[in-house]
Amino acid sequence: MTTYKLSDVKQVCEAIYERPIVDRTWRKWKASLSLPKYVKDISQAQMEQLLTLANLKRSKPYDKVTLTQVIKSKQATLKEFQEARNNYTLYLIPDECRGDSLPEVIRMVTGRQVSLKSLYRWGKMLNKHYSSNSNYTKDEVLLYISQTLIKPRAKKAARYATSVEP
Repeated sequence: MTTYKLSDVKQVCEAIYERPIVDRTWRKWKASLSLPKYVKDISQAQMEQLLTLANLKRSKPYDKVTLTQVIKSKQATLKEFQEARNNYTLYLIPDECRGDSLPEVIRMVTGRQVSLKSLYRWGKMLNKHYSSNSNYTKDEVLLYISQTLIKPRAKKAARYATSVEP
């Protein structure tokens, strides 16, 4: 029998739910599915029920969802996830990229639209001046992509830490 760590399942549920799940809400979800309070590992069936509940709550967050509703919609939800996984095409980062196509590469990888102003600012922070005519290696493209994934406050702290000299 396959078991899954509940903490890992919670992370997947947060990705499906598209926002963080607070502890109180997580406890309510587990109670609505009749899961034990202090369990660390769950079975595959319980994991599928939690994923289905997260999917149902994403579409209707304020509706009360019962265990019978979760069981009824479990097959449809799992089929939807399977189709999404099969239709997803992984975008590979090119070995070399021109500066004018860098915003498009970042959008394809992260799903975020990046302005030229941000690229110029990040280039200054990374000591690699951004230019639309320059060619960038895969490692340099990854540096720019990593900048899109850093939260704004963390960027300020990182910029301050790198600009202050001992």
